[in-house]
Amino acid sequence: MPQLGDRVHAIDIGRDSRGFVQWVKCPDCGMERWIHDRKQRGFPIPENSYKVCPTCRLKEWLQTRNYKGENSPTWKGGRLKRGTGYIGILKHGHYRANKSGYVWEHILVWEETHKRKLPKGYLIHHINGIKDDNRPTNLLAMLRKGHSPTLFVKGVQKRLREVEAQLAQQNLWQCQVKAG
Repeated sequence: MPQLGDRVHAIDIGRDSRGFVQWVKCPDCGMERWIHDRKQRGFPIPENSYKVCPTCRLKEWLQTRNYKGENSPTWKGGRLKRGTGYIGILKHGHYRANKSGYVWEHILVWEETHKRKLPKGYLIHHINGIKDDNRPTNLLAMLRKGHSPTLFVKGVQKRLREVEAQLAQQNLWQCQVKAG
């Protein structure tokens, strides 16, 4: 086993490079390893140069980076859509927030509209079946035990969407007639 400070040719220890390597110890974790003498002139490696191992260097680098919240490259303003189709809003400290600090948007909209907390044992149902349609008129609070996926038949939901589309089209047509 090499001793701290030992210096040998890289080829002598099976390295596929020219120059010298030195046996050093990481000051943070104590891991010992060979490091390459980048000067390649036969001089010893400077005292503080490359002594920290790559794992400790990465940990140190990650601690200097603050990738949480607004500093994250994937930040979308505290709003995210889960794979379930529901939208989460970042609200740390909210009584319904999960461990990441997100609350379902439909709960926030319902509570804001009705100016009270959602009662215990209740959940919010999307009347038209579209999970990211969080208009107050589309949200209905109902008992959890009275809610079932077959409560509102899919055909009724489909027809409701068609009527909503027709109303939106009529409204758009009326706006164009008034403008024209």
